[in-house]
Amino acid sequence: MLTAPTYRSVEGAYLALLQFTSTNYEQHIAARGNEAREVIGVGFCLTDPRQRLPYLVTRKANPIFQFAEALWYLAGRRDLEMIGYYAPSMRSSSPDGVNLGGSSYGYTLFNPAEGDTVSPFDRVLELLRTERDSKRGYLPVFSAAELAVSDNPDMACLAGLHLFAREGRLHMVCYMRANDLDCGLLSDVFSFTMIQEYAAVQLGLELGTYTHFIGSAHVNDRNAERVKKVLNEADVRRHPQHFPFPAMSEETNPATIARVLEHEELLRTNKVQYSADDVAGLDVDAYWEQAVLLFEVYRQIEHDKTDTVSRDVLDALHPGLRWLLGHRWPACATTEGRAVSRKPPSGAVVEGIDFDRWAVILCKPDAVARGLVGAVLERIAAAGVTVTSRRDLTAQAWQAHVAYRDLLTNTGATPRVLPARIDAAYANRPVVVALAHGEPGVHAHLRQLIGHTDPPRAVPGTIRRDLGNDSLAAALAEKRLVRNLVHTSDDADAARRDFGTWLGTGRPLEVPDFERCSVILCKPDAVERGLVDAVLERIAAAGATVTDRRDITVEAWQAHVHYWDLLVDADWFPDRDIPACLEAEYGHRPVAVALAHGEPGFHGRLRQLLGHFDPTHAAPGTIRADLGDDSLEVALAEKRLVRNLVHTSDDADAARRDFGTWFGAGRRELLAPPVPLQATPADA
Repeated sequence: MLTAPTYRSVEGAYLALLQFTSTNYEQHIAARGNEAREVIGVGFCLTDPRQRLPYLVTRKANPIFQFAEALWYLAGRRDLEMIGYYAPSMRSSSPDGVNLGGSSYGYTLFNPAEGDTVSPFDRVLELLRTERDSKRGYLPVFSAAELAVSDNPDMACLAGLHLFAREGRLHMVCYMRANDLDCGLLSDVFSFTMIQEYAAVQLGLELGTYTHFIGSAHVNDRNAERVKKVLNEADVRRHPQHFPFPAMSEETNPATIARVLEHEELLRTNKVQYSADDVAGLDVDAYWEQAVLLFEVYRQIEHDKTDTVSRDVLDALHPGLRWLLGHRWPACATTEGRAVSRKPPSGAVVEGIDFDRWAVILCKPDAVARGLVGAVLERIAAAGVTVTSRRDLTAQAWQAHVAYRDLLTNTGATPRVLPARIDAAYANRPVVVALAHGEPGVHAHLRQLIGHTDPPRAVPGTIRRDLGNDSLAAALAEKRLVRNLVHTSDDADAARRDFGTWLGTGRPLEVPDFERCSVILCKPDAVERGLVDAVLERIAAAGATVTDRRDITVEAWQAHVHYWDLLVDADWFPDRDIPACLEAEYGHRPVAVALAHGEPGFHGRLRQLLGHFDPTHAAPGTIRADLGDDSLEVALAEKRLVRNLVHTSDDADAARRDFGTWFGAGRRELLAPPVPLQATPADA
């Protein structure tokens, strides 16, 4: 075969290259002290360059960095101030600690060369506009001058990019002098195909193929074990993940990139924080909103040191991005990703209504007025969701206020006239509600099906895009709410609340109220250091009622059930033997457990009171910051679990499981509303 082998997505090419280099490598090299297996002269072609992300649990791709790097290139930057925030390791490649050298490809591509007034990128675009079959659309990056710098710490790996406009499509060929297949290849392909698609948008062409040629294709020996795990995952998985990546918006231009980077800088410097609704109202289109949402996620991880990223921000992300984040950062875990700190709802040990499988559908007044209720419900049913219990109602003002409580309480971002607009849209107007039932994760599936809040921004094929006839711009101009036909519950918590709002709390749903009950586990280190009373007193002082304290000796099954997530994802921790760590920390050791009671939503407040799982990252005033004496760094060095004193249930579903683990599923009498008690010593 004389042409490069063809793959639809980068994942297929990546896996093929890893397999080939691992088993058929030609050389074992040690350039600049890095031992590696090498194949000389390989390449591949992607037929759909938009599919630029791999969905592999063991690889843990980082879409936040990849979007940041692509934007950094497109803006023609070379500064460390931005890119070093997302990839601190890149700082070591800077010759002056301020800028990068050869690897700042965008600086070379998007800025005029010395003595010129137009960038190479713009010159090539102009060439292709006037000479569509040109073979001269080449963008050189590697410079011979780099060879003259002895011990150059940052020599360009990219030789150049070659653009071809053919029959209404823009193809690109990339030439690399070298590629680290495990670490560098994925980021390179992501950024270069973004540059290709950006160029296609500027030229008004369809996206063509992307071909990638490599001089030295290599896998460093230090990464050989991870490569082996990646290939093993690809061999044994039955159903590879697939999330089609959307097309770049046709309105994208240099001003778009500049606006996105303005928001990126505000988030990077922690000058703003955005909710999903905030992002939806920014001056960027739906495609680039995804980048801003990613940067907000990273702001919460880096600046807020949060244990759980805001659910509304995660839910607003493209499902593929959400999947990747959930498998890379525990704080981003959702039902679609790796649930690090959330116990599985399907594992609930006390029987109840599984709101992870139920959602409320609200067909809004505009859907009723336009006679579209049937069409909306049919579209939902056709997507594989069971629709039941349809009811025609007249909306009361309180119901609309509760449904829009997030907007009404969004301090600083809510117009004073919003309550009146909600009343005008809903009060005493007909609506239709129904229940939707599906598999766990049905909420995200439904939200994707209904589409963006602003119908013109919704993806074609979604309900709001296909059936909507309004826009946020028109609504703002007319000082009213946008008419977007339908709402479905965001998640299990919202489904529970929506059910009470629209269908009535008096319906026969007999379930212990784990929204108001959490399990407190004072871990062995808290017992050993005599801090159990102090921990429980801090929780009681924060407004929770603490009851039913008991001192127990941990059995192996309890530790295993409690830390199921660490055990099933042990590959995430290759430097530690997780079962042995659990045995060392918990096996037949004393712990104290108790119940905490509060108002709905207090699980999140308790987790905030505890602080970050690494005591050194916990905010001052939290229990782990004030009383902790360990750190994740020390725990990793000693190959053990971090000792952080206390656990409380993440949410209602976790409380249900924690209760069965530490108290016993049959002890439902303990869940009755308590008489307020204070935490007391066990021997009082």
